[in-house]
Amino acid sequence: MQISIEMTSLIRDVFPAEEAEPILTALASLDEDDSPEPNQVIGAILILLKKHGPAKLDAIVRLAARDWRDLLMGAGLADDDWAFQLRRAIVSWGGNQNFI
Repeated sequence: MQISIEMTSLIRDVFPAEEAEPILTALASLDEDDSPEPNQVIGAILILLKKHGPAKLDAIVRLAARDWRDLLMGAGLADDDWAFQLRRAIVSWGGNQNFI
């Protein structure tokens, strides 16, 4: 999956270096053939990682690869207001509200 410079920066800002690099590697390994907006999928993964911790990275990435719809549902990003919800999460992590 293509990861934007902005999303890469966000990941490096909100996760410690020892967690950020494995996250970036895992995200890059995802196929984006039929998934929706990449920021929506990546955002869902980040929300679940913040909620459940980096130990769940492999399970969350497997879920994203198997069924991105379930991933979005689990992260609360399945509705039309997904960008608002993701922005709200990013701000709660100390990120820029104008990111998305």
